[in-house]
Amino acid sequence: TFHQARFASEYGFQGYPMGWKEVARADDDIKELISHRQHHPLNSTLIVFLVQQNLNVEFHSLDWIDQVYLSQVSQAMALKVETEVYRSGRGNFMNTMGALYWQLNDVWVAPSWSSIEFNGNFKIAQHWIQSLFAPVGIITQINLLNKLVIYGVSDEIDQDVKVMKVKVNFYKFDDLAPVDSLEFKFDMKHNAVTNVET
Repeated sequence: TFHQARFASEYGFQGYPMGWKEVARADDDIKELISHRQHHPLNSTLIVFLVQQNLNVEFHSLDWIDQVYLSQVSQAMALKVETEVYRSGRGNFMNTMGALYWQLNDVWVAPSWSSIEFNGNFKIAQHWIQSLFAPVGIITQINLLNKLVIYGVSDEIDQDVKVMKVKVNFYKFDDLAPVDSLEFKFDMKHNAVTNVET
């Protein structure tokens, strides 16, 4: 295993853009165009793998627009997980003090790490960015002992300690009504990561 970074200068994941129709000619083969514009050494293998792994769908059986959409959902999920690992890592022995996701925008249509397409349209990841980097937030992770850990994260510098409350609801997969819930109170310290509960 690798140690968590003190500073992550580049992280992210690829997703397909929606803007193909703006540049493709009527006689273009869209899959050939994607392959030509895909500059990752493994082509789109990782995109396909992550969609199938996380979303439990057979990628190649989907039509093109669903492949694009689910690649963006998968990209946003990957960006969310890694961002939360870095943000919660600031307060522990790993001491991650910063991270920059790659990348903000594109200059052409291609499978890429960007969260904004060449035409200015947001990918799904960009819609998630605001909440991922909110000054105050709650992060949940499963630790190595398979336990749920809840962190309170604050990047605010000039604030008093706030008493916060977290409510955790438990659901069955086939029901929208919670079967149980727990509440935890904790002191949200400024510019810190607080381990709320495990």
